Amino acid sequence: GQSWFQQYNFPFHNIRFVDGSYGYGLAGSNIYITTNGGDNWQINTVYNYPFYRVQFLNQDTGYVLSFQKLFKTTNKGVTWQVLNTSLSTAFVDMWVLSVDTIWCVATESLSGGVYRTTNGGLNWQLQFYNGSDNPDKIYMYDGNMGFCGQGIQLFRTTNSGVNWNLVPGERSFSDMHFVDNLTGWKVLRNDPDTIKKTIDGGV
Repeated sequence: GQSWFQQYNFPFHNIRFVDGSYGYGLAGSNIYITTNGGDNWQINTVYNYPFYRVQFLNQDTGYVLSFQKLFKTTNKGVTWQVLNTSLSTAFVDMWVLSVDTIWCVATESLSGGVYRTTNGGLNWQLQFYNGSDNPDKIYMYDGNMGFCGQGIQLFRTTNSGVNWNLVPGERSFSDMHFVDNLTGWKVLRNDPDTIKKTIDGGV
């Protein structure tokens, strides 16, 4: 990270790589794919509404979140199926741990909060509710530790969402990544020029 060069000139707002070659990026209502480490990109999927987040577990199996819909592919995005959330709320962010366990958040004051499925989207359980301050971002390092937040609030769980504790003095994030259960980075939600690092698991 000491030096950077422009690899591709396109306004992606979310990007995820599964290895050194395969990656997926979101730009508006398009999903792009690269198979050569980001040197070239091509449109993989076009939809009627903008996409919020993309995640792939491997080269074949991935998920994208769009307006009120969660999609899954098992063939590199050639075809997509809609996962039935069976909820009246609209998810605005997601984090996929496995084909079974997916976390999503919704901001509605009555029906929003943090939701989790452990059977691939067949059923969803409300894991956290914060009224008019329901979170709009979610990140889970593993099945136990994760973070959610909105605006000036950041919450942390260490028991798979049974309890969420406010992290004093910390604002929410636009993106987050941990390399182990202690060391992680977050881009501040309302200050995209600032990246903060933790070495104590987000405490």
